[in-house]
Amino acid sequence: MRIIKKVLGCAICVTYLSILTGCANNFAKFYHDGFANAPGGRPENVEFYSGQTKLMQGGNPQEDTTRMIENGYVRVGVSSFNSGRGPADDAISVARDNGAEFVIYYSKYTHTVSGNIPYTVQNPNQTITSHGTGNIYGYGGSATYNSTTTTTVPGGSTNYDIPYSVDRRDYLATYWSKNNRIRFGTLVKDLPDDIKRQLERNKGVIVDIVVKNSPAFNADVLKGDILTKIDDQEIYDTKDFLNKLKTKSGEKVVLEIFRNGSLKVIQVVLN
Repeated sequence: MRIIKKVLGCAICVTYLSILTGCANNFAKFYHDGFANAPGGRPENVEFYSGQTKLMQGGNPQEDTTRMIENGYVRVGVSSFNSGRGPADDAISVARDNGAEFVIYYSKYTHTVSGNIPYTVQNPNQTITSHGTGNIYGYGGSATYNSTTTTTVPGGSTNYDIPYSVDRRDYLATYWSKNNRIRFGTLVKDLPDDIKRQLERNKGVIVDIVVKNSPAFNADVLKGDILTKIDDQEIYDTKDFLNKLKTKSGEKVVLEIFRNGSLKVIQVVLN
C-alpha cells in the first residue's frame, strides 16, 4: 500500500509540475517573425538557411545585436517568455523551422514558485470475517455448530500534500540569417534633439552601425557620422534616406557628411 501511494503521489506531482513549467515548445509558442509586418514578408536578400543551426550563448542583447548586424546578419525573429522550462534545443528547433543560421540564447533566473499539491487517495474496503462454534441443547439432546460472519467496512480516504518548488527564468532567443545583398551597409537613426540643436538643423540621419566589408565600410563611413546629402539631395530622415538609396542601386553616389564638426564629401559605390 505504501508503495502504491508513493507512486501515485509522484505521478500527481509530475503532472502538476508539467502544468507549471509547460511541456510545449515555448520558443515556438512565443515566436515573433521579424518580417510579419513587412510588405511581401521575408526579403529575397535574407537567406533562408538550411544547414546546421549554430547556437550562441547570449551576453548583453544590445551588444550582441550590434555585433550580428556589423557582420552582415539580419534578425529574422525573436522569442521571449518567463517559464520553468526553456531548453536551448527548443530554440534551435525554431531556428531551423524559420531558416536562421544563428540563434542567440539567453536565460536569467527570476523567482521560485513553491507550494503544496493536495491529493486524495481512496483506501480499499476491508473485509472482516468472524468464526464461531458452540453447542445447542434441546429435548432431543445436543448438537455442535460452526458459524462464519463476513462484514465489509468502507476504506474511506486519506488526504496528502506534496511540496513542490519550481525555478522560473526569463528566456530570450534571437534568430539571425545572412543578408546576401547589402546596398550601402549602415544602420541609421533620425537625428536626436541634442544633435539637431548642435547642428541647428532638423534634417539628416546619424550612423549607428556600419556593416563590415560593405560599401559604407570600404568608403570609411564611421559610426556617429551625420549624413546630410546624397548626390546634392537633402536627406530628411531615415525613411527618406532608405528610399533614396533604393533608387540608386549599383550607382556611384556622393555623400555629404558631418564628422567632428567638419563637413566631408565622400564617394560610395552602392551594391
